[in-house]
Amino acid sequence: MLNAIRFGKTNSKITKTFQQLSRLVLYEDGIEPTELFPTKAEVEVTNTRRLSQLDVKSHIYHARDTPGSDSNGGRVTIMQMERLLDRLVALKQLELKVGAQVMLIKNLEQGTLVNGSLGKIVDFTTTAECLEDPDQRSERSPSEDDAIWPVVQFVNGRTKCIFPQEFTIENASGKPEATRVQVSPVITQSLSLLRKKRSHSFLPTH
Repeated sequence: MLNAIRFGKTNSKITKTFQQLSRLVLYEDGIEPTELFPTKAEVEVTNTRRLSQLDVKSHIYHARDTPGSDSNGGRVTIMQMERLLDRLVALKQLELKVGAQVMLIKNLEQGTLVNGSLGKIVDFTTTAECLEDPDQRSERSPSEDDAIWPVVQFVNGRTKCIFPQEFTIENASGKPEATRVQVSPVITQSLSLLRKKRSHSFLPTH
């Protein structure tokens, strides 16, 4: 049957067989499989659609981008910076909601919360409230006590406030060519195959 689909030679029997497999699948850990698409545009459409199904307040995070220098020591232009940072999985603008399925795109805790760790957003809270947790006091935290950050419950049982992280594109000399500061989880209802290949990140599977 798979070969028939691959070559576009299906018939009514094959179609009926696959239609019989259609059902609502429930996952015990609450984490759904990630859809993979060939383009960033398709990913954004799917993630936006899935987010819109969550009837709760949105929180939008705008990245702070900074140009650096190229390997010759010349200042990187804004246009060059934007082109470089477009390679990152960390988005320029990120919309998050309670209930959204997310994935870390940077290591936070060695061996426990790493690039690829999956979870769901369970709350949003302030910097001051986050720092009431002794485990987070040692972290480099934002200076604004009243800023709101996502709280993620991960599949390994850990629950953690997610502060902004620094993502850097380096030049041939190992110096920052462009830098983005953004919160590190991304929506994982769908991901881009090409983007994941470029960023060398973990692909969640079920």
